[in-house]
Amino acid sequence: MMIMRIKRCLSLRMAKHAWEWNEEMASAFIASTSQLIPRSSLVHSDHMHYLVPSIRTVPTEYTIMCGSAAEFCIRPLIVCINNLDFLCAHTNELAFSEEFPVLPSDLSGLADTIKCYKIEPYDRYPGFVRLREWGEMNYNWKYKNYEYNYAAHTNRYICLNLLDAASRNSSGTLERIARPSTCRPMAMPELCGPAIKRLIYHHTDDDTLGVDFVRSVWCPQWPTEAKGWPNRPRNSGWPTTDTISEVLQTGCYFVYIQHPSCRKDKLQWRFSFSLAELILVQSWTQTQQIIYLLLKFFAKRELIQNDCPKEDEVVCTYHLKTLMLWTCEEMSPEWWNSSSVIAICCELLKLLAE
Repeated sequence: MMIMRIKRCLSLRMAKHAWEWNEEMASAFIASTSQLIPRSSLVHSDHMHYLVPSIRTVPTEYTIMCGSAAEFCIRPLIVCINNLDFLCAHTNELAFSEEFPVLPSDLSGLADTIKCYKIEPYDRYPGFVRLREWGEMNYNWKYKNYEYNYAAHTNRYICLNLLDAASRNSSGTLERIARPSTCRPMAMPELCGPAIKRLIYHHTDDDTLGVDFVRSVWCPQWPTEAKGWPNRPRNSGWPTTDTISEVLQTGCYFVYIQHPSCRKDKLQWRFSFSLAELILVQSWTQTQQIIYLLLKFFAKRELIQNDCPKEDEVVCTYHLKTLMLWTCEEMSPEWWNSSSVIAICCELLKLLAE
């Protein structure tokens, strides 16, 4: 009996060592084959210059690529990016939270006439607002500045018909993604949350690509609702002061979607920090980006059901991004290099389970 126990103990130890050895080998292989590529030199004050072709004399719609396709700064062994995400906004619209509009530091991308919307938060639904028409600003070419014309006592709020705007908002951007000779839309646009989804077929790759467009309104101010973020205690030294400053300069966006408990309120818009998240994720180390990629790949293969309705989802990839952002703030730089990338992924999945 004693000999059998010893054999079993040795067998378990050998299996454990074999697993650890395989884990180390796999982690080393993943790290060595995930090449760090130059980070896109984002000039965020210049993001309004990505204008979409238009039949108008002066185009006013611009797009910002965000999501995984823009976030990752590594060329991984396994690609888990099968769609492109675009935030769409207009150069002739701005939202603001005070009594008077606040202009961005860079005025070069703005239209000559700007519609101004005042942000009105919902007390019962944090993160959701209404956008009230509050006048307009007109550029005075003689004095080289904007003059504000207040629209007193207006009770008009903006809402959208997303399906009606779907083809109009996406056709110009599709021309920028690929030449018409190499890609074509496969179906009519569909709505998924705040996104207008298009499925594109690429002749050159013989593959399909999903393209999501999210209509938004830009607020160049960092919102009052998030005023605690820049100065809250952080144990890791991340994000750095320079990164925080860069994030604050982007302000925030509002995307057109309603809270689940009041879908019939067509005046609701939700905060979006997509551009802020893009800056933060691009500031991660190579190891952190690899771990994030592995988590997303595992989630898409094992955790997330492909045909699950949105309202029935338990886990989505945004939960993994949130998990990574919090962990980067809370854990020291040494922690990320203390174990293999697979071991750290396991630790993070335990946190996700909790």
